[in-house]
Amino acid sequence: MKEDQLSDLLGLLSDRKSRELLNIMVEPGFDTITLRKKSKMTRKQIYSRTCKMLKIGLISRSKGKLSVTICGKAILQNLQFSQKLLEDKWKFKAIDAIDLQDMKIEEHKKLVHSILNDAKIEKILWNVR
Repeated sequence: MKEDQLSDLLGLLSDRKSRELLNIMVEPGFDTITLRKKSKMTRKQIYSRTCKMLKIGLISRSKGKLSVTICGKAILQNLQFSQKLLEDKWKFKAIDAIDLQDMKIEEHKKLVHSILNDAKIEKILWNVR
């Protein structure tokens, strides 16, 4: 993804209404009427956001119908994961606050596991360190 596309994506995802639209569009059987009712946005607001989503590749249009692309679904999953991380940030603060100098790696891993209890996050943490 080019740098300007990343900026466009981050700008779009920083907009709560755009995220809301994307979440509505991922629901099975949505249509433009449902989109307008659930989002409570004007046609112009929906149009400007969906144009950006089309340009970035989060959604596609086929036979006049919009659908979320695989890329869009993956980005939505990552957003949900990021939200979970933000909700659990107190756990990360607790881990950061622990003095690890005198602790063996295995003890540290057990401690982190007992605090986080999430294999996906733990795997990311061990890859980062």
